[in-house]
Amino acid sequence: MRSLHFVPGAALLLGVLGHGGVYNYSIGDVSYAGSYPWLLEDQQAKGIQRRWWGDPIQSVNHPYLSCNRGNPLAKSHPSQHAPIQAGTNITAYYIPPACPPNFNQPTGNLYPDEFQDPPTPMRCMGPEYSWVHSTGPLLAYMANCNGPCEDFAPEGKKVWFKIYETGLKNGGLYNEWGTIIDVASSDGWDQFRFANNGWSITIPKNLKPGNYLIRHEIIMIELMPPQFYPECAHLTVTGDGDKVPGDEYLVSFPGAYSLDEPGLALSGDLYSQKGHSTYNYTIPGPPVWTGED
Repeated sequence: MRSLHFVPGAALLLGVLGHGGVYNYSIGDVSYAGSYPWLLEDQQAKGIQRRWWGDPIQSVNHPYLSCNRGNPLAKSHPSQHAPIQAGTNITAYYIPPACPPNFNQPTGNLYPDEFQDPPTPMRCMGPEYSWVHSTGPLLAYMANCNGPCEDFAPEGKKVWFKIYETGLKNGGLYNEWGTIIDVASSDGWDQFRFANNGWSITIPKNLKPGNYLIRHEIIMIELMPPQFYPECAHLTVTGDGDKVPGDEYLVSFPGAYSLDEPGLALSGDLYSQKGHSTYNYTIPGPPVWTGED
C-alpha cells in the first residue's frame, strides 16, 4: 500500500472526502472484523469493535470522545470479546475494504454544531484510499469493563489508562541522517508509518485478567482544532497478572485533554515560526502505565 505525503492545507482540500479509522484487528494468527461505517446494523460482520464514524472528532469536550460516534449511534454493542494473553500483541489496521454496492450514506449533521462536527459526513472510500494524515501522536488506552464489555458505558468515567504512545520518530531527536526531526516534518512522525502498515501494541504483561476495552487513537495536529480519531474494541485478557493501574494513571473521555496542554496547543502552528522552533513534542494525556510499578 502506498503512503501519501501530506502537505500543508491538504486537510482543507480533502474536506469531507474521508479520513478513516481501524477497520480490523489481528491477534496472533486470528483476524477480527471491525465495524464498517457504511453498513447498516444488520449488515455488520460479527466482530469485536464498537460502531464508529470516519469523520474526526474536533472537540476535547465531545460526548463521544471515548469510543467515537455510531452511524447512527448503535443500539447495542458487540458481544464478542477477543481473547488475548497479557504480554502479547494486538495489531490494528487502517486500510479500508472496498465500498459495498449500496452503502449507507448519511446526509446531514452527525451531531450538534457545538462540537464542530462536519455539516456533510464523509463519503465511502476504497482500499486505494490509505490513511491521509501524518502529523500527530498515536495513543492506546484500556479500560476495565468489570463484566461483559457490551454492558459497559465508559463515557465521562475515570476508567481509562494509557498503555502506549508515540509521536515523532526516535522521540524527535535524530533521523537516520543525523538531523533533528522538526514537528513540521510530515514523515518525521510515526503516524506517517504505522497507520498504513499495521499498528502493533503489547498488552501489559502483568495486567490483571478480565474484560477490557482497548481504545486506539490517532490525533492529527496540523489544524486547529486538532482532530481525534478513536476506536474501541472488546478484549478478554488472560494470564497470571495481578496488576491494575493506580488512580494517578486513570482519565476520562471527555476530560483527559485540554487545548492548553503543549501537545495540543501546538495544533495549527506546525508550519509557523513556533512550529519550526519546536524539536520535541509532548504527547497529550496521562503517563503510560506499563504494569511494572
